[in-house]
Amino acid sequence: MKKQDFINAVHTNANLDISRKLTGEIIDTTFNELTGLLTNDDSNRIAYPGFGTFTIKARAERQGVNPRNPQGPKITIPASNTVGFKVASNWKKELTSKL
Repeated sequence: MKKQDFINAVHTNANLDISRKLTGEIIDTTFNELTGLLTNDDSNRIAYPGFGTFTIKARAERQGVNPRNPQGPKITIPASNTVGFKVASNWKKELTSKL
């Protein structure tokens, strides 16, 4: 699903008296706030009941290989942060029941 498809689906399903443009701006603001909170907040965790939890996870420095030259020298992959997501249990049950 593309961004515009998502905006159209939210706009159609919400049945609000606002324009599609405003719906898109609200969605953009929501994702920008999520990004900002995870980047700058001390808690490094955002939980939304019924949906899931976003967390910042630290990845340690590790050794790796160049996939184009696997027999070549080992390379050091630097430490970094990444975003993790854990699905809410009730949503996870719903997803697994559809398999």
